[in-house]
Amino acid sequence: MLAIAAVVVVTVEVALFGLIGAGSRACFRRALPGGVLVALLLAFLLFGNVVATLALLPGTSTTAQASVPVNVERDESGRMTAYECVGQTRPVEVAHTDRVAWIAASNPVMVFGSTAGEFVPRNSDFAWILAGLQWAADGPQRDVPCLGGESSDSLPPTVPVAVTGLALQGAVAALVVIPGRMRLRRKA
Repeated sequence: MLAIAAVVVVTVEVALFGLIGAGSRACFRRALPGGVLVALLLAFLLFGNVVATLALLPGTSTTAQASVPVNVERDESGRMTAYECVGQTRPVEVAHTDRVAWIAASNPVMVFGSTAGEFVPRNSDFAWILAGLQWAADGPQRDVPCLGGESSDSLPPTVPVAVTGLALQGAVAALVVIPGRMRLRRKA
């Protein structure tokens, strides 16, 4: 299954990056500006997004109010899936990684790693590495229960990182393909 997922992800990535290249070229009359635009976009999608995420990560640390989780239910990996919050709130320091993790999600390596994480056995040495970006994107409510007195019942469902990453790449492709097509239509 992992091989099939890898083929699908690589095929979609090639199509999206091809659209980015073609759209960037179509935006300009000459090849050089289009080449510069595609180089900048690809540099961001391949490296800049991870650098930006790492640079912004220290700023996500804040203090929040937490209480005690009770009636805890866990999944097969030991992660809390359901709980109720009781008791007095106390201040705890949390990192709101969910505020910046979406930036790194557009990196093709992150898209593939996130997808692969779904197919690697949970007890594998690599499972925790591949699940790391999803954990960061889920935010502190999944790791520090009862923030602000909210139980898991009020938490929104998680969005897979691969879906977010592919959507962001698709948005970048649309940002260059649409103006490029409009320019080609005006020219014709």
